[in-house]
Amino acid sequence: MTTAVAEHEATTEPKTGDIEPAKPQSPATVQGGPRGLVLRSLDDMYRFAKYVHASGLAPSALRTPEACFVAIQMGAECGLPPMAALQNIAVINGRPSIWGDAQMAICRASGAWIERAHKEWYDGDGNDFAAHCQVARAGGEPHVSSFSIADAQTAGLWGKTGPWTQYPKDMLMWRARSRAMKAKFPDALRGFAMVEEVRDFIDIEATSVVAKLPAETPGQSAKEKARAKVGAKPKPQPEESKSDDGAPQDDAPTPEPPADAEPSEASSEQSPAKRTGTIGKVKAAELKSKLEKLPADSRKAICKQFGIDWLKAQAELEQLTPEQSQALGIVIDEEGGK
Repeated sequence: MTTAVAEHEATTEPKTGDIEPAKPQSPATVQGGPRGLVLRSLDDMYRFAKYVHASGLAPSALRTPEACFVAIQMGAECGLPPMAALQNIAVINGRPSIWGDAQMAICRASGAWIERAHKEWYDGDGNDFAAHCQVARAGGEPHVSSFSIADAQTAGLWGKTGPWTQYPKDMLMWRARSRAMKAKFPDALRGFAMVEEVRDFIDIEATSVVAKLPAETPGQSAKEKARAKVGAKPKPQPEESKSDDGAPQDDAPTPEPPADAEPSEASSEQSPAKRTGTIGKVKAAELKSKLEKLPADSRKAICKQFGIDWLKAQAELEQLTPEQSQALGIVIDEEGGK
């Protein structure tokens, strides 16, 4: 009998006044390891990405916590720790790429790298001067990739302003390394290209975007008109043919408006930038400010590439079209995120 009463009391629900309110749960603690924090869940990674973005230590190309999050995940797939992923993955024209040093580190950490087989050397004369890189993986034969001055000339890289002029031998070796490691370790690199290689593709593309093309003329094809809009700066309209007395042949001279006349409604609605198809003073000032923050060598190289005289930068930037401004902005962002 006593046992039955005790079981009944144990199963009886407590009164409403006896129920304690639920205590708020604190966020799960992120565990630390010998090399820093160990991110074990999506929540851990996103919280970490937000902290890095808020600290200002994320590269300029990773503009949001979500971009930092994706970079961390991409690095994790290649075996890079979170901070190493953030510092060694660069987004170039929307394509994530890996800096050359990190590319080799990933291959070496793959478990298939044979260190004693790795060799690098230069040989040849003139245009046959080349960089060579030999790598091998467990169970396979050594593989040698090369990149010569002739290869660089064919690709339009040799003598190009920037690293190809400042460090030509290093750039040849980076290309040879990238070829070798992509050939033997595609599984470790997960399809990531090398930043030093991809940047050359973007620079060439940006140069073609701002090429000076002839102004649009009647009879042009749709493709020719599109190219002219992208690449050509607006040119002044040709002067009207005039008769001997200096007046236009077809139209009467346009009278000058009075000095105190108010601007017409049409002219007040359109800014000079909209009327001419150029970006105007405000956008030009923003681009100039970004250029001023770059190292002097980088700024000089970019100005030369886009045909900008730095002493007249504000005036010349104002004459860029929106398409040229966008191309210049991409190059500046990538140079700043290096």
